Order: sequence, then C-alpha cells, then structure tokens
Amino acid sequence: MFISKTKKSPFYQLTYKVNCKRTTISTKSKNLIDAQTFLYNFQPNNNKLEKQSQVQGITLSGFKNEYY
Repeated sequence: MFISKTKKSPFYQLTYKVNCKRTTISTKSKNLIDAQTFLYNFQPNNNKLEKQSQVQGITLSGFKNEYY
C-alpha cells in the first residue's frame, strides 16, 4: 500500500492490491498528513471493493435441465 497523487485529482490516492490487481481509492484529502492518517486507519477487508460476489459453478446436467 502506498499514497500517491495524480494530475487527474487534487486528492491523494491510496493504492493497494485486491486479487493481484492494483486498486486505488481516494483519501479525500489534499493534505499529506491527513492522507497518511487515512492510510494508517484503512482496513481493506471492510472495503466494498473487497466484497465481490462469488461465481457459482453449474454442472452439465443442471445446465441441460435449465436450458433444454
């Protein structure tokens, strides 16, 4: 996890990995000290991005019953 600032936004962005992909979230702060406080208190497990629906598998016989 790290904090960075882009040209697109006046706010600092927190970058971290979810499922081996980089994800950014805004700290909603223009001040570096406040952004670092956000980083310290941030818990990715409670984030909405972390909660993804799981795909349920279907068997071939279940597919046949549903679509034929």
